[in-house]
Amino acid sequence: MQYDWLDWMKKPLNDMLQDCQQQAEFFPQEEQQEILGRFRALTRSIKYAIQPATYYQAWEELIALQRYCRERRELLTLSIQDTEDSEVEPSAIEKDSTAISVAPYRPVPIGQHKLPPLRYSYDALEPYIDRETMRIHHAELHQKYVNDLNKAEKQLQNAREKRNYDLVKHWERELAFNGAGHYLHTIFFDIMSPGAGGEPKGDLRDQIIRDFGSYRAFKEHFSQAAEKVEGGGWALLIWSPRAQRLEILQAEKHQNLSQQDQIPILALDVWEHAYYLKYPNKRKAYIENWFKVVDWNRVNDRYDTARRVLWQPY
Repeated sequence: MQYDWLDWMKKPLNDMLQDCQQQAEFFPQEEQQEILGRFRALTRSIKYAIQPATYYQAWEELIALQRYCRERRELLTLSIQDTEDSEVEPSAIEKDSTAISVAPYRPVPIGQHKLPPLRYSYDALEPYIDRETMRIHHAELHQKYVNDLNKAEKQLQNAREKRNYDLVKHWERELAFNGAGHYLHTIFFDIMSPGAGGEPKGDLRDQIIRDFGSYRAFKEHFSQAAEKVEGGGWALLIWSPRAQRLEILQAEKHQNLSQQDQIPILALDVWEHAYYLKYPNKRKAYIENWFKVVDWNRVNDRYDTARRVLWQPY
């Protein structure tokens, strides 16, 4: 069954397709094909939708895809401008496998999250974080969050298909706990590097001084927040698109006490599994030494991307 207003939708759909095609001209060829293929698939879903829910979901995904294309082009344009301004040869950037890049639109299928590989060896952060702690933390504990996140997603998909929501509260809790655990650990491992430390520079440093008064005040506040997390949890430096400034938050477990409308750019894991082998019951010493492996260049890259997200301030 097709909806009577399908003819009415032809012009907006064509306009959206032309807009996506224009933005995608700046994308790599493989990504262009993937984006336009996804667009056409969503258009077919709209055209042949039987249930209203399918129709509206396809429209929402189509709008999100168009927005992604525009933001992706803007970031690519800014990246090119930054490269030209700094007089860095493109080949040098292409060869830098550690650089944070804008990810293409490739949604993770339900229940198919994977453990991100480390950019460094398990012993690379010694003497500040020991090899065995890193191995257990990444290969076993982070992997378990990934496995349990996948399980929760599949169970909720099964509930939708069977329209049986008797256990929805349990699986939503598992989704929140393990999803937050997976995403925060991904940030945590990514923003550390051997031979790093020091202080932030550039735009991130300027923003820290604006929002906290000085880097010293920020570090003291962040360290105290991390030290005083009750039980297992996190200290987070986040960008708030609504307040349009940086804030420091605690998170108990992975998801409690946090804010929804925010983007973490720096994450410190203060669960005991992150430090107990080298720093048994000495969380403060672990926090002090952790700053010696923070890679502020990567944190700045996250900040530079996050600060482009701005909501109407209230």
